[in-house]
Amino acid sequence: MERFKDLLAGDEGFTLTASMAQFLDHGSLALGIDVGKEICLMARHIIEEELKESLADYRFHPHLTLFTGNKMEEKERKQLAASLNHIKTGAFVCDRVTLRSKKTDSAPSMEICSCVLKNE
Repeated sequence: MERFKDLLAGDEGFTLTASMAQFLDHGSLALGIDVGKEICLMARHIIEEELKESLADYRFHPHLTLFTGNKMEEKERKQLAASLNHIKTGAFVCDRVTLRSKKTDSAPSMEICSCVLKNE
């Protein structure tokens, strides 16, 4: 993660915006990243290079999680996502990147590493 921090060449993090509500694995409701998606993909590439042998899941979808553990029926999920599709966040600063283990139905994800991007 330090390679990623060095790549940013700054001490304030980076700016993101998010929109397009979607349900991800295990009922998580999230907004997809719009502005800043490319820098998230660069972070993914660096992580993949460093941890290639340890990765079990290569899926990657930059997002802002709104809530997890949702038990709604599929029809309700679609209605909720459709009602939120006009939502766009303002710009916000990402000041930390965290890598978590894969979540399963029987075990929550665990933090593997975290990198603070903002100097305080």
